[in-house]
Amino acid sequence: MRYQIIDTVKKAYPIALLCDVMEVSRSGYYLWKNRRKSARQQEYEELAPVVQMAHKVSKGTYGARRIAEEVEAHGFSCGRAKAATLMKISNIAAKQKRKFKVTTDSKHSLPVAPNLLNREFDVKEPDQMVYE
Repeated sequence: MRYQIIDTVKKAYPIALLCDVMEVSRSGYYLWKNRRKSARQQEYEELAPVVQMAHKVSKGTYGARRIAEEVEAHGFSCGRAKAATLMKISNIAAKQKRKFKVTTDSKHSLPVAPNLLNREFDVKEPDQMVYE
């Protein structure tokens, strides 16, 4: 994390000063900078587009289990935990569909209030507000 901060602001300040402020050695920063990516990191970068595509195709409804199935269908080895990690890295979360709930019950045996207006109302002019 410290090395990433140094890397983002290195154009504004000297690296030696940034390393002193962040309390890391310059040699440690340069070792981090020149280090190759780990096998896991390379694998995650390879699988991330497949996960994002599966998420987009499913309109955001697939969770880790279905994402894992989609990744395996593309020929990669992927379990549910790895799919969940890939989803977290890609900032992807499944949105669950809500069950449709009927809120109107027209077929009931309860008494219905009578329609007193029958939509027969006429307004000649607006009421005058009385301010006292």
